[in-house]
Amino acid sequence: MVPTWMNTEFDDKKRCECIFLILGHLPNLVNFIFDRNYPKLSMGSEQILNEIASFSSGEQILIRIALDFWDGSGETPYLSVINELSEDNF
Repeated sequence: MVPTWMNTEFDDKKRCECIFLILGHLPNLVNFIFDRNYPKLSMGSEQILNEIASFSSGEQILIRIALDFWDGSGETPYLSVINELSEDNF
């Protein structure tokens, strides 16, 4: 489920909407990267990038894209988007 927060600033709301379009069909990833109570990441971007090492390559790319939308920290290699994401999941 996509989180809903009270008193979300306009910029945060727009970034979240973009991220939810990408991750909305994977609520476990949404819950992994976002705090449940506030419109912020659940941990620092660098820590999220370290934590996703055990995720599938497709999940890693999606999280990197989400972090790029959030604060530019995902450093997504966009060619990987084409090569790694399966049609079934994206």
